[in-house]
Amino acid sequence: MKLRFKNFLGNKFVKGGLVFTLANIFVSLFNYLFNSLSAKALGPQGYGEIAAFFAYLVIVSVPLGIISTLIIQKLGSVGENRAVYALSFDLWFRSRIRKWWFLFLLPILAIPLVPRITNLSLVASIGLSSIISITMLTGVYIALIQGLQLFTTFSLLSVSQTLIKLVGALLVFWKLGNLSTIIFFIVVGNVTTYVLARMRITRLQSAFSAFKHITFDNRIVHILQRKQTIIAVCSLISITLLSNADIIFVKKFFDPVDAGLYGVWSLFAKIIMYIAGPLISVLFIFFADSQEKRMHGKLLVAVTAIFLLGTLCSFAVYQLYGNILLSLIASKAYSPVLTYLPMAALFGGLYGLITIYNNYFIAQNNKGALINTFTVPLYIASLFLFGHTLEKVIWVNIYYGMFVVSITWVWLLASSKE
Repeated sequence: MKLRFKNFLGNKFVKGGLVFTLANIFVSLFNYLFNSLSAKALGPQGYGEIAAFFAYLVIVSVPLGIISTLIIQKLGSVGENRAVYALSFDLWFRSRIRKWWFLFLLPILAIPLVPRITNLSLVASIGLSSIISITMLTGVYIALIQGLQLFTTFSLLSVSQTLIKLVGALLVFWKLGNLSTIIFFIVVGNVTTYVLARMRITRLQSAFSAFKHITFDNRIVHILQRKQTIIAVCSLISITLLSNADIIFVKKFFDPVDAGLYGVWSLFAKIIMYIAGPLISVLFIFFADSQEKRMHGKLLVAVTAIFLLGTLCSFAVYQLYGNILLSLIASKAYSPVLTYLPMAALFGGLYGLITIYNNYFIAQNNKGALINTFTVPLYIASLFLFGHTLEKVIWVNIYYGMFVVSITWVWLLASSKE
């Protein structure tokens, strides 16, 4: 028994999960403070701008997320050769940067068009375009670090980036800046993350000074034609739309105050993602690791049970202590949100489960990853057909979440019998 416990603690995913959990305490705290201070300092209208800013950022970063997912997936499948594969990919990527440098200027050149398309302010549009250019570089290195299972490095990068972002919100809360200050520090945080991530991979390169490079001679078109890539692309696009389409919809078609109110509601809904974010990252790496395949199904069931329990607890807490929580995170200006606060717990739990299931299917190269792809058009259509008020938008989210979770378990049960 003692030996089993020792082996359990010695497992790299257990140790990595512990590091992630510790880092997540700080990241969640910093994110809570960032959103709380931003909401209080900027008011509903200004916070609506911040919420929409991050929603657009996530959506336009989908291609980078796809690349990151494929990198993590590939490094998990090559087993003990992952270091050589990662370092070879780094060398190839650097050569591509030198050849395709002009691609990184395209988001900057698009700045004049962004406010018209997104309804964002010019300041937020400049920040959005700048971060897109930076994350075109950062995303690859973060994926390599995750795929190499450098849990401590990834945790430190997450903490440092969130802390830098928090500095901007603090300055605005102390009346030493405005929206542009927050946007500036978000950009600085992304630049810092890129520099530190690249330094970490470079240091690893020096540790493996003599290794046989792997040649990457597949063209992008050939990669995109693979079934694995097509499934990952469609799946990540759909899960990203689910996470952000409602915020963009409200920002585009509702008044600025309503956009801010909905942004706070969405924040409450996704608090569970702040708490479980590192766990979800570890789970994807775990599900992508072919050496741990026998444990995948059991772990998925256990995580589902934990999320459902957490959702029920969150619903009760939001119902009983909504006033206190709202005063801690925002202010009285957001009091209309109290009516819908318990429903935020329901959608948050459903969205968390959908994200985990989606990651599971992608890591397993399972066609179940396309469930969201085929159903998300129904979700978007429902927003336009029924989302005439904030309450109706919220119910569209909840009904869709229940629908997808139900379909997913039907798929899982059907697959297990084959």
